[in-house]
Amino acid sequence: MTPSGKVTTLHSFEQTDGDNPISNLVQGTDGNFYGTAQYGGTHGGGTAFKITPKGKLTTLQNFDGTDGADLYAGLIQGTNGKFYGATFGAAPALPASMAVARSSVFLWG
Repeated sequence: MTPSGKVTTLHSFEQTDGDNPISNLVQGTDGNFYGTAQYGGTHGGGTAFKITPKGKLTTLQNFDGTDGADLYAGLIQGTNGKFYGATFGAAPALPASMAVARSSVFLWG
């Protein structure tokens, strides 16, 4: 949103790149935006993504249930530069936590 209140759509999600991005976006220290989509993606379990201020979307992770699913929460950036978030569903334990580096996803419990 501009200081005058003008909103610009950066990306319109389709099922294949994520669906229902209900959480907040966080602007990383690199100037890009990071977020999650609750559903959709390659496996239907949701996605973690990066989007540039010009609207170029990069999917960082397609969740399939074995690595988490149903991403209700957004991401936060830690002082180590990684992004942290949580999934609602995962196997074998619920919930799973994830740490998203700028180019990959690491799971920790």
